Amino acid sequence: MSVEKYIKIKHKNEKSRGIDSLNNYISNPEKVTFSDEKSSISSLSEYMERDEKIFYEEDNRLLVTEINCSDKEFVKYAHYLEKSYHAKKSERLNEGHFANDVFHFISSYKGKDYDPEIIHQAGVELCEALCEEEFIGKITTHLDTENIHNHIAICAYAIDKNHKFKDSYHLYKRVKELSKDISLRYGLDFEIKGIGERKNWTEILEDKVAKKDIVSFTKEVKNDIRECALSSNNIEDMKKKMEEKGYKIIENKRGKSTSFTYVRGDITVSDYRLGKKYMREGLEYLIEKNVKIKEKKYLLNKINQSKVQHSSKINLAGIYIQKYDVTGKRIPALLQLLNLIKEIISRIGDSFVELSLAEEIVKDTAMASSKSKLELLNFAISTCLKHGINTQGDIDDRIFKAGLTKAVSSRESEKLYTLIDKMENILQQYEKQKTAEKLLISLGINPEKISRNVYSPEDIKKNIASLDPLEFRKKKQIMSILSGSEYRILKENLNNLSNTDAKDILLFLQGKTAVRPPVLISRQEYERKSNEEIFLKRANEYFEKLHKKQHDEAITKKQAYTLNNLLSSEDQSKVKVHELRKDEANRLLNILLETPISNNKGIKDNVALTKWEMETLRLIVKLYPDNFQAIDISKVHKKEANNIIQHYFGKVDTIFQDIVQRNMGVKSEDLINPGLDGKLQHFTKEEKRIVYPYKNIKDLTLKYGLQTEEDVIRFKARVETLEKEARELQEIANSNAELYRDLSRTNTALSLATNKAFIFGSLFTGDTQEFQNISKSLDSLPLDYLIEFKESLPELAKKLRESYDSGIYNPYATRRIQKLKEIAQGELADKLKNCPKKELPELMESPVFRKELDKFISNKKEEYERMQVETIQEMNYKDNKENDLKLYKAFFRR
Repeated sequence: MSVEKYIKIKHKNEKSRGIDSLNNYISNPEKVTFSDEKSSISSLSEYMERDEKIFYEEDNRLLVTEINCSDKEFVKYAHYLEKSYHAKKSERLNEGHFANDVFHFISSYKGKDYDPEIIHQAGVELCEALCEEEFIGKITTHLDTENIHNHIAICAYAIDKNHKFKDSYHLYKRVKELSKDISLRYGLDFEIKGIGERKNWTEILEDKVAKKDIVSFTKEVKNDIRECALSSNNIEDMKKKMEEKGYKIIENKRGKSTSFTYVRGDITVSDYRLGKKYMREGLEYLIEKNVKIKEKKYLLNKINQSKVQHSSKINLAGIYIQKYDVTGKRIPALLQLLNLIKEIISRIGDSFVELSLAEEIVKDTAMASSKSKLELLNFAISTCLKHGINTQGDIDDRIFKAGLTKAVSSRESEKLYTLIDKMENILQQYEKQKTAEKLLISLGINPEKISRNVYSPEDIKKNIASLDPLEFRKKKQIMSILSGSEYRILKENLNNLSNTDAKDILLFLQGKTAVRPPVLISRQEYERKSNEEIFLKRANEYFEKLHKKQHDEAITKKQAYTLNNLLSSEDQSKVKVHELRKDEANRLLNILLETPISNNKGIKDNVALTKWEMETLRLIVKLYPDNFQAIDISKVHKKEANNIIQHYFGKVDTIFQDIVQRNMGVKSEDLINPGLDGKLQHFTKEEKRIVYPYKNIKDLTLKYGLQTEEDVIRFKARVETLEKEARELQEIANSNAELYRDLSRTNTALSLATNKAFIFGSLFTGDTQEFQNISKSLDSLPLDYLIEFKESLPELAKKLRESYDSGIYNPYATRRIQKLKEIAQGELADKLKNCPKKELPELMESPVFRKELDKFISNKKEEYERMQVETIQEMNYKDNKENDLKLYKAFFRR
């Protein structure tokens, strides 16, 4: 492992901004690094956990691991350790110096095709070696660039809260040594002192500098494994052959799977490092595939040995294929061809089939018996009739659609069952909580007196959504449809959506349901709420500036007098007017004063309004239009403008409630439990065994909004709804899986319909000209496709337009257009080729295109009918010639 650098993240002030900056740097979606407004631990953690960076598609998971702390608790625990340490000790730093909050190590492997999982595990091992049992750490692997690299964050404050991570002169050297040892074990490159370029681990083992002078041991192991696997019939046989080559194979059980470690001499290599192809599953697939190939070769050799030349001619005279059914409806060319093959096989039978190999021949192949072939053809014909399949393009589309529906439904049902398991686990925790509460009461402990976290409704929504997080693909799909619709979603609601919510939204936006999800609002409402959000943000900025400017000053006599006149006696006692600060008094006056425009005693100032004042006034007019019907804001003077702004800021100000709560002695720490604090120290050891687990369970249930029995009933109803939806999806997946199997078998019959060995038998070597002539007399398959395309033209144009408008790919429509481009010729082909994608629906609906298509179909019909006439004439000529020859021979015999 190569450690490129390490960064010491600093503690800049009492708000631990070093920690928050780090968290933003690791996880922030906007990639904000080291912001002064957020602590460094939070910034770095957010940057490290960006999904697009750490999502490993091959294993469908995120490459994130935390050391000595539970999942996603690194930032919270790091803040707690930092505060606990500074509560006991002082850093005693010189002026201008800052304490280290976090050590951030970065290691990269540029230009090497390594398995990301290996790089991540190597990073985890390094992080564990540095943290031991004293410190907490976090490791993420970023995959979004060609330079796969690890980010390792180690909190500088020890778990015991009494000492810190030692930042010595030799720290970098120590980390490099640890990194080198780990890299050697995992087969990763690392830097050697005194050498400009990196050396491969095999070069170090062989003590050679030139890479070309040595043979990679890993490559040698791969070659030996492949050689043994290709000559084996099963995995046990392969292991024996590897042992004969001098390898010792160690089996390691990892849950349900088994991994192999290969040892030869002093060198050890695991299949994990060799790659997935060389793991047990990959080797079993390779062996099975090779065994099938060998069996097929064996059968072909045996058939070739039995094959003889047959000079006798096959008699296909009298075979007639109907082109119309009893109702007069034309039978599709596809079914005509299948009926022809069926008639031929029925007539020939097993004359050219090696029946001695019947037991070894796989079903539905060209070497099968006539009985098996007829069974396959009958199945294909019945499937085509059942599902209305008329062309090869039709069956290809249906196979694709059935396979896609099966895969999507199966994946969605699996996700729902995973979500259901999570929600059922939360309900089980709620039941445990009720049991624990009864036990606490029996011990004389009031559960309500135990401190806990407080979650707002928005927090609860976000937590529930995190159980089933919204996929980026669905989010993009929603935003694409919304851009062309009359509905909008607020940003905070969009961030709190789950996959299930997204599905309901998409169904409504696509017109498949009439029930509008509550998160969808009209454009006008969206604009109003967006303006309210902007206005609230401006108000908070104003309150913060006022606090900095006036909070150090006491309330003036004039302010106190006015407030006493405006407040009731009860409110005066709650607020304690004479203890207020100047900024608090001003904010209270803004709330209590009725008129926004004060009496300026006729004095009109000529000072121009600032850009901020003008924009805020316009925002107020948009939010309160009825109050400004008689006021022209372009003529409002500066003092009047400020009075208006302050008055309407007062409408969203919560200063009155904040002051009352402060005077009542309610503190934030009484409402919110910061976590591992010392508030429960008065409990006995036995009581703590119940209280601490109860706190954790209670926090979990509150996190997901389970506070009352009604909440639990709603939560259970949601689980039942999801279970029903999951069952429906699974049924859809099962039915499409069955349809996919039927269509695939039908497609196999169609692909074999032009195979000489399937039609006549694997031993037949005679002439097939008579069969070809009969085939030419049937209707044309491409012509059928063109006729079907013409009939489905309006629906196809509609689907294409929807696809381009919504940005959602429609495989059915795209495949049909592509097939037409392959068949089309002349002017029709030129029009399709030169037409831009988004103009295709208009082209297909235009009379000119229909005329060209009709002309092309008409030409194809004439061409095919001419070919059929020529074929029939040729067949009649041959029959007449054969009859003349028979008469000639009979004449000479007489």
